[in-house]
Amino acid sequence: MPKSSSGARACYSIARAATIGIIGPYPPPYGGRPVHIKRLIEHIEHENFKILVFDYTKNRNIKISEKVIILPLTGKLRTISNLIKMLFIVDIIHYQQALFVVGNWFSIAIVAFLLVLRKRVIISEHWAVSDLKRNYERSSWLKGWIIRFVLSRANYVIVTNDEVKSYILTLAFPSRKVVTIPSFIPPHEKDEDHNAVPPFMWNFISAHKPIIGLSASYIRIAEGVDVYGLDMAVELINRLKDKWPNIGLVVLLPDVNNVDYLNTIEKIIKNNCLENNILINTLPMEAYPVWKRIDIFVRPTTCDGSSISLLEALWFGIPVIASDCVNRPIDAVTFRCRDIDSFAKKTEMVLRNYREHKKKVKSITVQNNVKEIVTLYKHVLHL
Repeated sequence: MPKSSSGARACYSIARAATIGIIGPYPPPYGGRPVHIKRLIEHIEHENFKILVFDYTKNRNIKISEKVIILPLTGKLRTISNLIKMLFIVDIIHYQQALFVVGNWFSIAIVAFLLVLRKRVIISEHWAVSDLKRNYERSSWLKGWIIRFVLSRANYVIVTNDEVKSYILTLAFPSRKVVTIPSFIPPHEKDEDHNAVPPFMWNFISAHKPIIGLSASYIRIAEGVDVYGLDMAVELINRLKDKWPNIGLVVLLPDVNNVDYLNTIEKIIKNNCLENNILINTLPMEAYPVWKRIDIFVRPTTCDGSSISLLEALWFGIPVIASDCVNRPIDAVTFRCRDIDSFAKKTEMVLRNYREHKKKVKSITVQNNVKEIVTLYKHVLHL
């Protein structure tokens, strides 16, 4: 991690408010990347920064505060107008779209154009290494060349874990430009976030013990497998119900992009008489008020970057059980990926020794990664 400059050059961020342009989604919808951007803004707007968020999911300007404005990247005129802002108003572009995704020509073309004009650019790549490899291998030679061009010309590339860093470096980029910073930034707790949780959720949580929580940004099926493991979580409750009849599972699913699969999951729940034990909430909202009330957080994914929800649970002192598809925090209990027997065995172990696991998790410190990102901003501004 580069150190901030000192002396006269360090006065840049104090002498005038630098403008940060973030290309990426702002909630709603809620999910890993939008929540990361929202929380990054909540922290850095108290620095000497102005923030413009260029969001392809919005269709109108939204003023969040005196220092934060959401601008849409939809429609030709709006896009041209906002591209001009990127060129002449913004000091740093922080690109948080999925760079490697198949078909993502539009936003990649924008960032490549900005780099040709020598704008300061930081890239954040939130995806798991398996996703990056698969999408890169499916890219045309031209798309692959542009990806390598963007990564090599950017001031910095932020990745979520060392596996992703190692892969990025195989594309022949200087190691000093690739920085590992997990996506987690703690929330600024607000009454409005707690009030946004519907009463039926609080009633469900109050009526069940123990409570297990799971988060999935959306339904994703890859090669016939449920990536977020909703099916695994349902089967987990089915296996544990005999020993813990009052067990409850809360699933936060803010984007129902696959109704057929959700209907399949709901049929499985009904066929196993688990309707009273499982609640799937599809309303968009911040997750952290719910995590503060659960007993265990589970992450049965088949691939991962740096799960914000997992680290958030640890931040609030909630024991975590996660698949071993990627290196997990040392304080998380892991099970063999897609192995329901291993998943159930580890969950039962935690439940039977809950006080011990709870005490252990409460003693740890989860890093607030916003300081690392601000350090990069200030370092780039001093170049």
